[in-house]
Amino acid sequence: MSLFTPENIHFKDHVSQVKFLFIWRLSLGLCFIFFALSILFWFEDTSAWLTYLITLIVISGSLLYLNYSKNEIPAFMILVYGGSIIIHLDLNTVLDSSHFGNFSWMGVLILLGFFGLGIIQGFIVLTVNLLATLYFTLFTMHEHFEVLKQAEPLNKYVIAIEFTCTMFITGYIVYLFITAQRFAEKKLILANKELGENYTLIQRKNEEKTVLVKEIHHRVKNNLQIITSLLRLQMGEIKNEEARAHFGEAINRVMVMSSIHQKLYQGEDITQFVLSEYIEELAKELRQFFAQSLPVNIKINSEYEHVDLKTVVPIGLIINELLSNSFKYAFEGKDSGEIIINVIDKKDDFEIFYSDNGLWKVSDHEENGFGLELIDILTEQLSGTKTLVTNEEGTNYSFIFKKDDA
Repeated sequence: MSLFTPENIHFKDHVSQVKFLFIWRLSLGLCFIFFALSILFWFEDTSAWLTYLITLIVISGSLLYLNYSKNEIPAFMILVYGGSIIIHLDLNTVLDSSHFGNFSWMGVLILLGFFGLGIIQGFIVLTVNLLATLYFTLFTMHEHFEVLKQAEPLNKYVIAIEFTCTMFITGYIVYLFITAQRFAEKKLILANKELGENYTLIQRKNEEKTVLVKEIHHRVKNNLQIITSLLRLQMGEIKNEEARAHFGEAINRVMVMSSIHQKLYQGEDITQFVLSEYIEELAKELRQFFAQSLPVNIKINSEYEHVDLKTVVPIGLIINELLSNSFKYAFEGKDSGEIIINVIDKKDDFEIFYSDNGLWKVSDHEENGFGLELIDILTEQLSGTKTLVTNEEGTNYSFIFKKDDA
């Protein structure tokens, strides 16, 4: 097994790289320190050398695992949990040493837990060490008082070395944490800046596309108006009243689609229609077209407001046919008329209820057969259902359509 160069490893992110290089350098440095301490205490009349030797074995195992797996998380776990076990076994079983350094190493291990393993693991390490320290304080610490009074000069030097090492490691962990935090903040600022630039670019492109789509709707509306004008010119030359009526109906249907495209390029939202506003404008235009001499009261109420283009065109044509038929056939022999259009919002669909208080004759229905057939075709196109009820009180249509998002 050959040792590797950490700089040649591919890391998934900057934080992983910082953690890996840190645990690699720390394990390498601690191997030298604890090897020296093991040799130093080998010649002393104390069992502390065994603790240092076991610690050296654990750290060497962490280093070898890094070389094999290239994964820093298990290495942190070996150091943190293995080190905690060694510290507290040493505190409670080795009675011929002062153990001042153990507590500073304990602090280092807790920091390593938070830094290398995350918040949850860090709190676990903190809790375990606190409970073990409490046990030492209550049941073992009194046995060390005499040892503390008779500390050998070598122990004092070792304690100084351990304190120096732990303070250096603690400072280095804090430094890495601050550096990583600053790096993350810098990356966040750059990411936010990039997102802002992308948002501005996308917004500009959307505005350009919106202008283009509105221009297309404007051109379509102009073309439909040209068609309407041509049909009106042609209608002026027709002498047959029935043919003129059919031309008028065709003109109305073209005007319905023209008004839809006009609203699209004039409105802010090119994808949605306010259904009640559109129905009101359509009814107003048809009232003017038919120039009714008798007053017709039109009541419009809509609970379901917003529909898209693919829905509003068939609905507009359906209502155009119904209003045209009512104006032409429903109110003969009446002093006034009433038309009611209700759009009812339901959970997965919406219902359009249309009624007038006129009496449609059977011949009228037959005469306007294409319009009624067109209503059926458009209803089927929207996967809807139609119900027709006629009685002495008037004519009632009910349509049920699926919502766009259902």
